[in-house]
Amino acid sequence: MKKSKEVIVYFPNWNLDEKSAERGGEVSGIPWNSVTYINHAFFRVEVADGTKESTFEWRAAGKEPRTKFVISTKEPKADFEDEKRNHFSEYAKYSELHPEVHILISVGGWTDCGYFSEMAYTQEG
Repeated sequence: MKKSKEVIVYFPNWNLDEKSAERGGEVSGIPWNSVTYINHAFFRVEVADGTKESTFEWRAAGKEPRTKFVISTKEPKADFEDEKRNHFSEYAKYSELHPEVHILISVGGWTDCGYFSEMAYTQEG
């Protein structure tokens, strides 16, 4: 049986106030009938206890890798706080209409991968 093609779109969360829905600034602008996956960018890894030392500073001090982490959005207003058009409220609505579309979050990014390496360093992380 031949498998149909997967269509993956990249949705940057930082465009909410920069672009209209039609130009990609809102979840409603995604061509839901044409995609199979939405890759929502970006979230970051943070240490759960709020410590801010970098992984390099932490390890240079002889400390064991931290093992409790959380992920958080880099764009809280766009993803959760904007009352009329936050991305995750829109995802909830559209995912009910299009349950076959998978929504993923991207963690990291070139300049803000944060504590991802430390988190991935141990099985507990």
